[in-house]
Amino acid sequence: SIQVMDTDKKTPMFKSGESELTPDAKRVIKWLSERLNELPYQIIIEGHTDSVPISGNAMTNIDLSSLRALSAMNELMNNGLPKDRFLKVIGHGANKPLIKKDTTHPKNRRMNITILSYDKELNNTEGKDYFE
Repeated sequence: SIQVMDTDKKTPMFKSGESELTPDAKRVIKWLSERLNELPYQIIIEGHTDSVPISGNAMTNIDLSSLRALSAMNELMNNGLPKDRFLKVIGHGANKPLIKKDTTHPKNRRMNITILSYDKELNNTEGKDYFE
C-alpha cells in the first residue's frame, strides 16, 4: 500500500475544491507509474479529503475524493499503466481521516494506492509457482 498525501509544508496534490492534479502531483504519479509498470498486479485507488466543506459548489467531499482518485488513475494510465490494471477507484470523502483529532489537517487529503498480489494457492490449480 502506498500513501500519497498533502502536508502543510509542500505543494498540495490538488488546488482546494478541484480534481485536477498539480504539476508536482503529476511528477509523483509519473514516478509511481514507472515502478508500478514493473509489477503485474491489479491496483485499487482510494481518494480521501479533509472535512472542510466545498464552498460555492453542490459537490460533496465524497464527490471530490472520487474525482481526485479518478484523476490519479487517469494520470497513471497516461504514464503507461493499462486500464485493466485498475480493480477499483473509490472516494471516501472525509469519512476515514488519518488525523482523527484534526479532520481538517492536510494529511487527511490523500490517495491510497493498494497493489494486490496474487495468492499462489487460489490462482494456480496446477500447484506451480505463479511466475513460472
